[in-house]
Amino acid sequence: MRALIPRRSSVLVLMLLAALAYYFNPLPLTPPMAGHLPADTNEARQAFKARVKAAFPVGSSEAHLIEILAAQGFTMKEHEASFAKEHSLCMKEWRIQWKTDDDENIKSITSSYGLTCP
Repeated sequence: MRALIPRRSSVLVLMLLAALAYYFNPLPLTPPMAGHLPADTNEARQAFKARVKAAFPVGSSEAHLIEILAAQGFTMKEHEASFAKEHSLCMKEWRIQWKTDDDENIKSITSSYGLTCP
């Protein structure tokens, strides 16, 4: 009878850990470009915007931007990179859009960060 008690408690602990992992969903990992932003959404938007503009200033190579963001896990489309991650019951989304000149260098770049909840 005593042998069943540790097994039951082990099963309960595993079920609790699985539920917590599902609820907080740590995967996929947040890309470095989008990670460690302030908790306040408005401050996070401004910090993300500053980070993007510092990493990819006007005049820099589009190929370099694509290489870096794709390596970090962003989904790439034409002149747009995005990354989404579940957060509790909500969805966090980071988006970067840019325009290029004839030499395929960045001529303008914008970014957005948001949290969408049901």
